[in-house]
Amino acid sequence: MAAVASPSSQNAQQLAVQQRRQMLRSFRNNTRKRHQTFAFTNGSISAGNVCTAILPQTGMASRVWLYFDITFSDAAAAPACTKLARGPFNFVKNLRLWTNLGSNNIWDCDGFHTHMMNLEKGIVQGRYDLNVDNGYDSSTTDYANDPWFQYPAVTVQNKVYHVRFVLRVDVSVNDKINFAQGLLNLQAPQLQTMIYCTLGQASDLYATTDTITLGGTVTAAYEYYEIPNPQRQVALPSGILHCTLEQNVPFATTGRVPWQIVRQGKLLRLLQETYLNGARAEGGTTTDQSTDGNPATAGIDAYELKINNSDIIYYKPYWLKAQTDLEEFPYLARFMGCTLHEFFDAVSLPSSGDKRDWIDTEAVTTTEFATYINSAATLGSNNNYFNFTREILVPFGGYGAGPQNPAAMGA
Repeated sequence: MAAVASPSSQNAQQLAVQQRRQMLRSFRNNTRKRHQTFAFTNGSISAGNVCTAILPQTGMASRVWLYFDITFSDAAAAPACTKLARGPFNFVKNLRLWTNLGSNNIWDCDGFHTHMMNLEKGIVQGRYDLNVDNGYDSSTTDYANDPWFQYPAVTVQNKVYHVRFVLRVDVSVNDKINFAQGLLNLQAPQLQTMIYCTLGQASDLYATTDTITLGGTVTAAYEYYEIPNPQRQVALPSGILHCTLEQNVPFATTGRVPWQIVRQGKLLRLLQETYLNGARAEGGTTTDQSTDGNPATAGIDAYELKINNSDIIYYKPYWLKAQTDLEEFPYLARFMGCTLHEFFDAVSLPSSGDKRDWIDTEAVTTTEFATYINSAATLGSNNNYFNFTREILVPFGGYGAGPQNPAAMGA
């Protein structure tokens, strides 16, 4: 029978492990950040196409960019093409980064929510036409010189217009103080990582019934950190997956509308898009922002987060939420019906903080998010719903990065 180590011996072994870890060289000081392009297997743009690509098996992936160059022409003598509230991003019906690790999907959102997550991390700045109620103006400006996106008004028969925009998929949490959380080791032989991009129809780009010709390409680039020389005894990042996942939640009543968040990982932030009677909505009892298709007092009254069915740790009436957004995220574009709930800004940096305010959904019995809908709201049939996008951290023990370090997750 093997001897059992005494408690004092176990403590000594743990101390020795900690001391060895402290002697390891810094990962960031011994690696270089790199950027490379890669190709989709079928990166042509057509209605309903699914573009797929395998990420290069080099380095530790940090993020992926997709560049859409869409050609769009209308054969009608008087083109009838209306810009959409979700902008050109509405054309991307699903963007998914898949890995064979435990949680499978690292990123699973539509194009608009991917764009909103980009905006709300301060990656890009809002522009004037993003600040109107429905997201985009309907002028004839082509935005030909805009470095971010082009969404032209289609007014000339058979003219080929270019609709261009970029979407960013975050693999790690950010490029700031949390850059290492979520890095994915693409060189691990057991790892498979693919990106899927499902495209919509012409009517998802512009509201139209005209005869449309679509074309163009999707191209990609990724950011990664080179793998340090292991002989230098460099500490690799811990085994943590950074996941951004979208979920549709229908409802049929006014008043307090609860949603129980899946018991999975650490909740960093929650993006909420609200539809009432088929129209994007916000507002509530304030007349500052009326609700599309509803009276000015028929929208969202308040937001609430409750844990263990008893402890309300986050309650904001609409007026308070609007005020704190102005204080915390002054650069954000204002989109009708889209609200960000941030739990990862303890150092007053969007999506870049520490563990003080994140929600550990696995350490509590339940995590319930509730939206209070004003009683005057018009509720139709099967057209009232929330689109929630959760940003979470999920630990795993394995080969995606370095050995799992529970301390890095606040354990």
